[in-house]
Amino acid sequence: MPSDLKPDGSTRVQIYGSSVSGNRKYKTEFLKLTQFLQAEEVLFEFVDIAADEAAKAYMRGKATNVTSIPLLFCDGEYRGTFEQAAEAVEGFELRDFLGLDDEPVHLDDVSNLTEEQIAKLTEEIDKPPPAAQAAVRPALRSSQILMRSYASESDRPIKLDPTPVETKQGTAATEPTASEPSKDNTENPAQARPQSIYDLDPLLRGAQELHKAASEAADSKPSTQEPTPESHPLQAVQTDAPHDRQSPQRARRPGGSGSRRRAEPSDNRAWRITLGLLTAGGLGSLFYFGRPIDPNDKALMERCDIPADQLAPLTGMWARAKFRMADLRRQFTSPAWDHLLPEPLPEQYQRPYTLLINLDETLIHSSWDVDNGWRVAKRPGVDFFLGYLSKFYEIVIFTTQPSYSAMPIIEKLDPYGYTMYQLYRESTRYEDGKYIKDISNLNRDLSKVIALDSNPEAYCRQPLNLLSVQPWRGDPTDDYLDRLLPFLEFLAMNDVSDVRKVLQSYEGKDVAVEFQKWEDAVKRTLRAQWEEEQEKKKGGLASWLSMASPTGGSAVANEPPVPLFEQNRQALRKAFIEEQETIKEQAEAERQRMMEEQAQQLKEMKLTMWKLITEGVPPPPSANGGPQAS
Repeated sequence: MPSDLKPDGSTRVQIYGSSVSGNRKYKTEFLKLTQFLQAEEVLFEFVDIAADEAAKAYMRGKATNVTSIPLLFCDGEYRGTFEQAAEAVEGFELRDFLGLDDEPVHLDDVSNLTEEQIAKLTEEIDKPPPAAQAAVRPALRSSQILMRSYASESDRPIKLDPTPVETKQGTAATEPTASEPSKDNTENPAQARPQSIYDLDPLLRGAQELHKAASEAADSKPSTQEPTPESHPLQAVQTDAPHDRQSPQRARRPGGSGSRRRAEPSDNRAWRITLGLLTAGGLGSLFYFGRPIDPNDKALMERCDIPADQLAPLTGMWARAKFRMADLRRQFTSPAWDHLLPEPLPEQYQRPYTLLINLDETLIHSSWDVDNGWRVAKRPGVDFFLGYLSKFYEIVIFTTQPSYSAMPIIEKLDPYGYTMYQLYRESTRYEDGKYIKDISNLNRDLSKVIALDSNPEAYCRQPLNLLSVQPWRGDPTDDYLDRLLPFLEFLAMNDVSDVRKVLQSYEGKDVAVEFQKWEDAVKRTLRAQWEEEQEKKKGGLASWLSMASPTGGSAVANEPPVPLFEQNRQALRKAFIEEQETIKEQAEAERQRMMEEQAQQLKEMKLTMWKLITEGVPPPPSANGGPQAS
């Protein structure tokens, strides 16, 4: 290697290249490499070989296009190209790549540094020759990394390895004293070798003390004007080394005093801004919701429960704000309409009773599995239940499901439209995390309203109108609706004035079971009376007359009597079944007719895509069926 390319003894790594820091191609790799060298406390320098013909001649034997490909030397030995060094940085193998087997340097405690040593160090830093600057600035740059890493670790002992660095010839390079200046090694280029960072102990300790003194002075007395790089040599070094850069081996402790001093102003500012925004928002909300109530707003005045003496413009602001906040909350938790159902139909069309039926677990059951997703099953007997009771009741489906999910289910459940109205979650009241079905604003006489629901808590506001039913979990053999039908049928046929009294008598009981017991008791009583009458007639004149009749007596007279409600039930159900068969036949005929008409229209359609492109859209048909004349 030519002697004029050897370093001056103050660095260990040399980067040879042409404007390395300004080359866009190697800018990212350059930053990674320099940060790694600084973090590893390795001194380095840059050498421009573009203007040195001797360097070019030597480098051409090592790599091609040396003016654009930076090369790395460590301790005077060639290590590789800049790209290879960047790859070593990515793989955390740069120390092996450069041959740096020694451990990173640890600074010693500088508390015993005298003022004379600091003054002498300051004179060394301020020396104008470039050689001195090249020796001092890399040392300061590396020392700052350690100072920031150990700024808050006063309790950790920091020792300096006093082992001297051996040269290639095996001799030890001792540290020069103040009375004995360092010898110039340029006289013997073959034995010249860059000194280790270990030889810069006083320089590094002095730089750490200067940095500490400058930080304390800045904290105790804030400056109105930032010093320029020319005003202080240490400030110039600080601009070259960012404060956020730290050694990967010794991460800065989060609770350090330096980090706390830098974090407190920003944290306090954020808290002040947050507190100011919250205060401004609270005052703005108070003035907005506490504004005077417009007397022309009749709907709001009807809901307003504020006493008249608290409606003053200023003193009543808090009361008005609380009222408006509560009123706003009621808009989201109360039913969307004042009347859930429209006005009743004329008397000749209106059913005398209203039957509210729940959807989930009462008429249907929903289940989900991985293979099929959501599936909905309808309860056995639901078709006959809805159709038959529609003759006596105004049937309303009242569910807590949202309308967008319940409407498709109801369309499939009731294709013939036996239910007159449907009420969804928008018609419920939300209280304590539950959806309450409040029928106080149903717009119907509550003495004629029966609510079928498997969830008794849904009608906690009107429990007397509730007819609790057994929930259905998907059992295909369930017959509860068929067993419940006689009770609802009996109420409608007997024209009960107030259904709440009847429902209250069945509170806490299974209505279907209890009503079946009552019917059986009535039938047994009638049969016992009939049998007693038959015993009285035996041997009397009536028995001789019946024997003398040509038919041998009436067959009906020999059978037990049927209760009147049972006779009416059989007649009504028979009529309903016949009516249903007629409706189904008509519906099927109408469906076939519509399908035939649709097929005929498709057959007669002579418009093709080609005609549409070439002739355009045909004119609409005229009143007599033919095309309109243009």
